[in-house]
Amino acid sequence: MPLKYLCTSSKVDDHFASPEDLSQIPNWANLNSIGKPQAVIIGTSTSIPRVPQLDAVAINDAKSLIISQFGGIAQRMLFRRVSHIEDGLTLRINSSNILLWTMYLKFKVLQVVSTGSNAQHYLSWIIRFSKQLLDCSPPTQPLSSGWNAELAGLEDLAFTVCMIADTSTGYSLFKMCAPAFLRSATRFPELWSENSAIAIPKAIQCRDHEIRHFAFHDTVFALALGILPLINYDTTTPWVDEGKECGLEFVYGVPVGLILQIAKVNSSRATQLIGRAAPHQDEWREIESHIRRWNPSIDRTEGPSNTIVKFVVQECWRQTTLIYLYMCMCKVDSADPRVESAVRQVIQLASIMETFHPLKSHLFIPCLVAGVAARHERHRALICNKISALSNSDALALGVRGADFIPVLDHLWHSAASSGKPVTWEDYVQSRCAVLLIAS
Repeated sequence: MPLKYLCTSSKVDDHFASPEDLSQIPNWANLNSIGKPQAVIIGTSTSIPRVPQLDAVAINDAKSLIISQFGGIAQRMLFRRVSHIEDGLTLRINSSNILLWTMYLKFKVLQVVSTGSNAQHYLSWIIRFSKQLLDCSPPTQPLSSGWNAELAGLEDLAFTVCMIADTSTGYSLFKMCAPAFLRSATRFPELWSENSAIAIPKAIQCRDHEIRHFAFHDTVFALALGILPLINYDTTTPWVDEGKECGLEFVYGVPVGLILQIAKVNSSRATQLIGRAAPHQDEWREIESHIRRWNPSIDRTEGPSNTIVKFVVQECWRQTTLIYLYMCMCKVDSADPRVESAVRQVIQLASIMETFHPLKSHLFIPCLVAGVAARHERHRALICNKISALSNSDALALGVRGADFIPVLDHLWHSAASSGKPVTWEDYVQSRCAVLLIAS
């Protein structure tokens, strides 16, 4: 379709049903304006023509599509029900054309993936779109609406790529979000500690939605992939639990207190990998004490079945954090009685949730970590069944695809962990490196 004819119809889907049409979006979605489409020239090439102003009806159709479809999806996948979710979505897509079109593209891909169709052919233009965002986004973005468009748009595209391709490709794009995160963090002096590191307790509870989500995903990626976090976080800043739920808990079901303990273990592992001293016993005992003192927050207004499922998710995360602490920070193997006890707890709790429950994606990380340490075939079979039940669209939640980790666990179980032999966390990392490559 010639570029000059884009958006001459009131039907958005007529124009963006194919990758060829969608690839034109970066050429006309204004990356700098808030809510008002304007003609722009992307990059410095004079070969890209200036584009007419967008059809207002087409924009409204795109917004309606996002609100109707993502509203329903979010309500099914959110750990806690959120009232007026449509209002939040409307605020988001009205705040910037970056957010409008990255969310629209995410929905188009989700549509294809949800039907079981192959969406690989969408990958190249999403990568090109991401590159243009990286090349052309200004060093600052207006924050009057509360949305960080550059960081939000790149994260949306990274997780969309994960659905289409794999965890490795999605993470490669997620890494490119780090400069945008740091630029955003400069606007919040309270995030920075004296050693010029980001205080992760502050970041996880930052009033900026995208700051919170990047810090969370960076922490989870480090655990799941056995890598170092992208950002140097200060994990020593005190955190006081004021009893208020962070926005992350509504989305992922992971209590802030546990995520912060995982971040501390990540930091300790990073310190050891670069050759510094092993953690003092008091350090890991303090983390252990925090984990064991933590209590799940239960909303009894959602009915008995939902209450049980959400308790299962939160308690699984507690046991997961203990396994990670003992194997990474204490350097014990999977035969340690504390690890074996935590694995049994995850297995018992995970078996309560139906295989295709809407909240199944919230158990992926607990099942993965328990799978690393599982020594019995029946436990491994249950873990494999739970992870295999995850669809590619579930990658939209955590940015990792369950299907990518089945071969990793299989490699571990048939090598270092064969016949139930105890393994270390580094054995898992070696299997991940052998099967699921992450570009440096």
